[in-house]
Amino acid sequence: MTRNTTEADLRFGSFLLSPSRKVLLDGDKPVRLGSRAFDLLVALVERGGQVVSRKELEALVWPATVVEETSLRVHVSALRKLLGDGHDGARFITNVPGRGYCFVSPVVALPSSHDEHHHAVSTPHNLPVHLTAMIGRAEAVEQLSALLPERRFVTIAGPGGMGKTTVALAVAEQLLGLFGDGVRFVDLAPIAQEPRVADAVATALEVSASRDHALPALCSFLRDKRFLIVLDNCEHVIDAAAYVAEILLKSATHLSILATSREPLLAEGEWVYRLPPLGMPSPSEELTAARALEFPAIRLFAQRAGAAADGYSLSDADAPLLGRLCRQLDGIPLAIEFAAARVDSLGVRGLAAGLSDRLRLLTRGRRTDLPRHRTLKATLDWSFKLLSIPEQIVLSRVAVFVEAFTLDAARAVASDERISRGEVAECVVNLVAKSLISSFTGDSVIRYRQLETTRAYALEQLIAGGESAHASERHALYFLELLTRAEEDWSSMPRAAWIESYCASMEDVWIAIGWCFSSDENAGVGVRLTAAALLPVYELGLLDAHYGRIDQALQRIHLLTPEQPEIEMRLNAALLFPGGRLDYQRQPLAEVVERNLDLARRLRKPKYHVAALYGLWGRHFRMGEYALAMAVAREMKACALDAADPEALLLSDRLLAQSGHFMGDHMEALRHARSVLREPSRRMPLEYVSPVPHSVAMRVVLARTLWLQGAADQALAMADECMQYAAANPFAFTQSLALAACPIALWRGEKKRARELVDKLIEHSARHPSAYWQPWGHCYHAVLSIQEVEATSADPRLSGLMPETTNVMVQDCIATLSEEDIGETVLQRVLDGRVGWCAAEVLRRHGESILKHGSTEATVSEAESLFTRSLEISRKQGAQAWELRAATSLGRLWRSCGRATAASQLVRSSFERFTEGLEDADLRTARDLLEEMA
Repeated sequence: MTRNTTEADLRFGSFLLSPSRKVLLDGDKPVRLGSRAFDLLVALVERGGQVVSRKELEALVWPATVVEETSLRVHVSALRKLLGDGHDGARFITNVPGRGYCFVSPVVALPSSHDEHHHAVSTPHNLPVHLTAMIGRAEAVEQLSALLPERRFVTIAGPGGMGKTTVALAVAEQLLGLFGDGVRFVDLAPIAQEPRVADAVATALEVSASRDHALPALCSFLRDKRFLIVLDNCEHVIDAAAYVAEILLKSATHLSILATSREPLLAEGEWVYRLPPLGMPSPSEELTAARALEFPAIRLFAQRAGAAADGYSLSDADAPLLGRLCRQLDGIPLAIEFAAARVDSLGVRGLAAGLSDRLRLLTRGRRTDLPRHRTLKATLDWSFKLLSIPEQIVLSRVAVFVEAFTLDAARAVASDERISRGEVAECVVNLVAKSLISSFTGDSVIRYRQLETTRAYALEQLIAGGESAHASERHALYFLELLTRAEEDWSSMPRAAWIESYCASMEDVWIAIGWCFSSDENAGVGVRLTAAALLPVYELGLLDAHYGRIDQALQRIHLLTPEQPEIEMRLNAALLFPGGRLDYQRQPLAEVVERNLDLARRLRKPKYHVAALYGLWGRHFRMGEYALAMAVAREMKACALDAADPEALLLSDRLLAQSGHFMGDHMEALRHARSVLREPSRRMPLEYVSPVPHSVAMRVVLARTLWLQGAADQALAMADECMQYAAANPFAFTQSLALAACPIALWRGEKKRARELVDKLIEHSARHPSAYWQPWGHCYHAVLSIQEVEATSADPRLSGLMPETTNVMVQDCIATLSEEDIGETVLQRVLDGRVGWCAAEVLRRHGESILKHGSTEATVSEAESLFTRSLEISRKQGAQAWELRAATSLGRLWRSCGRATAASQLVRSSFERFTEGLEDADLRTARDLLEEMA
C-alpha cells in the first residue's frame, strides 16, 4: 500500500508536522524523531480519524521487511511518550483492540509555506539532491541523528565505497531543523593540498577569505552561529581536516561537524561511528527471491541491476548466487553497484563466477585475511580488466580532472593518435553505463565525474602507464583554450550561460596552473593560463585565492617568447583592485601603476593606454586623491574620444561621476552617472573590467548625491535599488552597503534601519573580507554605539570604540557622523581642497566641537566663521542637506548672541525648500529651533 502524501503541513495540538520537509515542530522547536517514528506519525496523522491496521502500518513503515509483532507496539508507545500523550494515552493516538490504531486529535492542513513555521523548516543548505533511494541505512541514520546533536563532532568511518557520504547526507537532511543558520556540505575530494581544506569550508559557507587567513575568518564568522558542516572524503587530507575541525569547534560553541573518512581523524573531541556493511544473508540461509529481498545488500543489487538492465527481476534460482556474491563483496554498496552494472552483459551466473575467480586470485585463497578496502580495489581491478582498451585509456586519462568535466573536455584530454575524439565520446557514454563515471545535467551542459575511489584507481593506472605528464599537459592546454574562448564570448553570451560554461572548473584550472609552474618547460602555459583565468576569477569573486598564482606568473613572465606585455598588464592590473591579500603584493602600487603605463606606451594602442590610466585612477581614488583621480579620468575621456572607443567612453564617464561626486561637483557627477545608466547594459573588455558593475557604482553616486541635494526619500529608494542590483555580486554588495545604504540611514537619523544595515554589512564583511572595505562596518557600529551612549548622557567620546584605520575614505565619511572623530588628517584634507563632498559638514562639525569646549568670544567667532564657510560651500555645491545643517548651527549661534530674527530667517529659508524626508532628524531639529524662535 502507498501513502497518500500531501504537500500541506499538518497542525495538531501544539505540534506542526511537515511531511515534505521531514520536520516535526513543538511550537517553534524541532522535535527529534527517528526515521521510522517519523514515518509512523505521518501515516497516522494523514489518516486522522481512521483506524489503521497493524499490517497496513507495518507495510508503510517497514516496506519489504519482516517485522516482529512487538515492534509496532513499542514504536507507538515511544511516539506517545514523545508527544506527551496524557496518562490515559489517548490524547493523540488510541488503540482499537483487534483492529489497529487511530489518530484522534483534530488535524488542520496548512500550506507548506505558512508563516508560522516557515523560518523553522527552511534552513539554508547546499545538500546535493539524492537521485536514488537510500537502501539499508535507516538504522545508521537514526543512530547518527541522535548521536550528533549530543557529541557535536562525529566521524563516519569505513572502507571506500561503504556509503559514508550517502549516510552523512541523509543525517544532515534529518537534522536540518536543528541548525537555524544552515547546513553546509563540503566535498574535500577535489582538494589536492591539505592547506586548501579551510578554503573549501570557506567557499561552502560563502565566506570570502584569503588562503592564509581562511581559518581565522571562519572562526570569526561561525562564532555565534548554529551550523552543521559535513566534511566529506577527509582521508587524503586527514591531518588538515582534523586541525580545521578542532579549531572551528573550539571557536564556535554552537557548531557541529559530521565527517566521513576511511579512517578516524584522531582529532580532539571526535566520536567515531564505524559504518557497517549492508545487511546480508548468512551462508546457511536458504534463500528464495522474496526472502533475499529482505536483506539490504541484495535489495540494492536488485534495484541497480534493474536500472542497468531493463526487465531484470530477481528469481528464486538467482537468490543464492546473489547472497554469495554480496558476501564476497563484503556488503560494500559501491562494490555491489559496480557488479550490478554488469548484469546486462554477464548475467548473474557469469557475474558471480567471474568475481569469485578474481577475488580468489587477489586473496590467494585466504578471503578472511584481506582488509575490506582491498575488496573494492579487487572489484575495480576486475571491472577495469573487463573494459575494452579504449575504455581503459579514457578512464585513466580523464582522471586528471578533479571536478566535473564536459564531453568536449574529455575529448580534448583523452584523444590522440591512439584514440579519436569520436571514440572518446563513445567510451565516456559506455563508462557511464558501467557506473565508472557518473553524469548529471546543468541548465544546458551535461557534465561527467568519476567517483573518488574510481578516480584514485584510474590515476594509478595513468601513472603506471607513463601517461601522467602527457594527460596533465593536454589538461592545461584544454583550459587555456577554454578560457580564451570565454573571453571571446564574454560580451555576447548571457551571464548565467557564460558562468555555467566557463566558471565551473576553477579547481581544475588551478591544478593545471600548479602543474605548469612545477617546471620551467611548461611555465609559459601557466603564465597564459593565469591571465586567461582572470575573467572567471573576477566574476566569482576569487581574486584573493588567485593572488598567489598571479605572483608566480609575474615571476615567470620573462619565460614568455616572444614577450607579451599585454599579459603582464592584465596580471599587474589585478593587483590594483582592493582585496584582502596585501601580503602577495611584492612591490608598491605606485611601481605597479608605473610599470603598466610603460607597457602601454610600448604597446602603442589606445585600449592599453586606457587600461593603464584606469589603474592610475584606481590608485589615486583609493588614496582619496580625488583631484588627481579627476584629472586622470578626463585624460581617459580624451583618449576614448580620439580612439572612438565606446567602452572606454563609458568607463571614463563612470570615473568622472565617481571623482566628481567625491570632489563635491555633484551636478557634474549626476550628469555623468545618469549618462552611464542610460547606456544599454554591456560587458566590458577585460582591460576595463571592474569587480563592481556600472549599474551598482552609478547608483551609489546617485543615492549619495540625491541625499545631499535634499531628496532624502529618493535617495533611500535609490540605495535600496542599488542593493538589489548588487545582490549577486559580493564585492558590489559591500560597496552598496558601505557607501550608500548605511551612511544615508545614519545621515537621516534612522537608527533602527541604520542598525539593521550596519549589522548586515558587518556580517557580509565577515563572509567576504577585504582589507580595504572591512573597517567600514565596524566604524559605523562605533558611531551607533556612541549615539546610544550620548542618549544616556554618558561620556560620548569615541575613544576605545572607533577602530583605527588608514583608509581616508572611511575617515572622511565618519567625520560627517561625529565631530569627536574629526582628526587633523580629515580637517587638513578639507582645508587643502583634496576632498570636497564632505567639506561643508566637516567644517560645521569642527565648529560645533569648538563650541563644546568653551564659549569665549574667540571660540564663538571661530565657530561662526566655520559655520559661515560651511554654508557657502554647501550652497555652491547644491548640497542642500549640508546647507540645512550649517544654517541650523549658525542660526542657533546667532540666537544665543541676540540675533534671533536673522537666525529665524536663515533657518527658515533653508528649511522651506525641502519637500520630502520631512521627518528626518535634521528637519525635525530645524523645525524645533524655528518653533523655539517663533
